[in-house]
Amino acid sequence: MEKENLHELSTEELIKKKKSLNFAFGLMVGSLIITLIITIFQTIKNGFQLSNIIPFSFLPITAIIYNSITNINKELKSRNVNG
Repeated sequence: MEKENLHELSTEELIKKKKSLNFAFGLMVGSLIITLIITIFQTIKNGFQLSNIIPFSFLPITAIIYNSITNINKELKSRNVNG
């Protein structure tokens, strides 16, 4: 996957991208919390199973989205835009 150059995007595109990434980040965090709660209850009830590691598969994706949001915020700040 080719890395996108944020310098080449317009301010409107950056703001739109940031809004969509914020939505995706919220969904990922929400699903992570829900799956962690379910995993904790299943572990207490049934003991440890291999499926208990599934919630941890969301962590790298969530970190990538958070990193993208941070980079967009830096670019918007360098343009003196509050997005």
